[in-house]
Amino acid sequence: MDVHMFGDINTTDFKFVLSQLGKLITVNGIERKALITNTQLEQNYDDKRLTTLDSFQRGDIIVYNSHKYIVISEENDKRYNKYKGIIRKLPFTITFNKNCDYTYIDAYIETITFGIDVGEFLTLPSGSIHVHMKDDVHSQKIALNDRFIVNKKPFIVTGIDTYERVGICKITAKVDQISSSDDLFNNVANGLDCKVTITSPLNNALLVIGDTSFVQYKAPSSAKIIFSSDNSSVATINSSGLITALSAGTAKIKAQIINNEMFQDSITIHVKIPDKFTIEVSADKTSLEYNESSTIKSTVYNNGIPVKDADVTYQVVYANMTTEVSTDVAQLGNITNQMATLLNVNKGIPEDVYIKVTLNSNSTIYGYVPMHLNYYVPNNYGVMIYTGHDPAHELVYNDTMFLGKFVYNNGKQEDNRKVNWSLVANDKVTDIPLSIASIIEEDSFNQIYVKNTNITGSDVTFYIKAVLQEDNSVIDYYEVVAHSEMIKKSISISGNTTITSAKTDTWNVTVSPKQEDVTWSLFADDKTSTTNKATITSQTGTSVTLKAATVSSSIPQGYFQLKATLKSDSTIYTFYRIQLKSLF
Repeated sequence: MDVHMFGDINTTDFKFVLSQLGKLITVNGIERKALITNTQLEQNYDDKRLTTLDSFQRGDIIVYNSHKYIVISEENDKRYNKYKGIIRKLPFTITFNKNCDYTYIDAYIETITFGIDVGEFLTLPSGSIHVHMKDDVHSQKIALNDRFIVNKKPFIVTGIDTYERVGICKITAKVDQISSSDDLFNNVANGLDCKVTITSPLNNALLVIGDTSFVQYKAPSSAKIIFSSDNSSVATINSSGLITALSAGTAKIKAQIINNEMFQDSITIHVKIPDKFTIEVSADKTSLEYNESSTIKSTVYNNGIPVKDADVTYQVVYANMTTEVSTDVAQLGNITNQMATLLNVNKGIPEDVYIKVTLNSNSTIYGYVPMHLNYYVPNNYGVMIYTGHDPAHELVYNDTMFLGKFVYNNGKQEDNRKVNWSLVANDKVTDIPLSIASIIEEDSFNQIYVKNTNITGSDVTFYIKAVLQEDNSVIDYYEVVAHSEMIKKSISISGNTTITSAKTDTWNVTVSPKQEDVTWSLFADDKTSTTNKATITSQTGTSVTLKAATVSSSIPQGYFQLKATLKSDSTIYTFYRIQLKSLF
């Protein structure tokens, strides 16, 4: 039997009891304090008795101990300054799916012919049930033939009663067949039809500031879709699904069934600043001689940042940047995306051209570098020998002379050209011996040092010869006088020191340091006066034959002098004393 513990106490006493034993509850979301006691009125449900100083009505939703209850008793009159009623626990939260707009309703369920354990699976595979819930704007959305699922079992609404007990809506339903679109896991009828899938743009799509793009999606035709962006400073999306890219960054775009976040899809989009490509082109040489090459380098930038391995095309064009230059004038080779080599093969007139580098993905983006191409001119070489020696054309014995060369081609000096050096005689062909002069050193600049080694005893004129290595018909000569070593010359006569009256004899001469011719003469013993003691019968540059006079009273025995004088230098001579003797 029910016990009314606080049935007849006055308001003041009840307030005291309420302050001591009352529990915090909410009534339709409003916090209040009430006494909650058990009741034995209905064994199949978790019913409780509610006593409070505030009024409430049937159908009000009570939250107690985190559980929801509904007031099921008649409207309460105030008795003894307090209100009383019966509340029943709502163990089920049923999801009604109206075109993917979910309505969640708390309810309790009863069967027509047999009871149901609270919160457990219905034991009958088919049959009818009554679903009781608060009569409000949510329950008023339910219509006949609406389907719902309880504990993975589908039902269909066959009746709706809001009159039997005011404030409570009673739904009559019967077991229905499971549909392939039923979401049994989440207990939502036709829930699998509510999937939303964004098909365009693709996830991680890249947009440029100022771009727009419509979101394309798949969803139930009856579902209303709303859109949102989590970073509206980067990209916005309007109610029609139009994305507008505003600034560089990342934003998540979401498409969702209205009032139902359970069914949504999202993509990430990336927004970048618009491409602004430029190409920088350089050349290590911008003027080329015939058959000379230049290395061309290019770098592609996007908004000032180098772009690695951007595909480009190299061309040689005229000033209009369109007309290509013939390969008979210039040729490109060794082409990569970063560099190429230009070879000047121009045999016509001088040309001013441009090396144009174009971005393959956008032909309006290009860079260029000007190039002057000189034309082919036949080689016209010349060699000139120079020296800093003083005197310029004379070299004393044992002295060294430095010599270099200038090589010209069509009047232009070409320092990289080399010559072969030699020392030749007056015929400009025969090499001179080492006893006159020699090249003692040639340095890395193709310059030489010539030393005078002339020991011939006389000055010698010779030529320093320079022959161009590329063309041995190109020659220059430089004349040099090599003065001989200063050597003292001497003459010595060999032969008998006596000659017999009327006899003939021969004497020879030796000249140092080398043999030279002499002239012969006879003098008295005083080396000054003439003599009659002998006569020269024959002579050569190196010998003389004398015939002695006949000794007589007029030509007595005695001495005379034989003189040999150097033909090349009369200051060099010698005397040889000979005695004239008689036969007896």
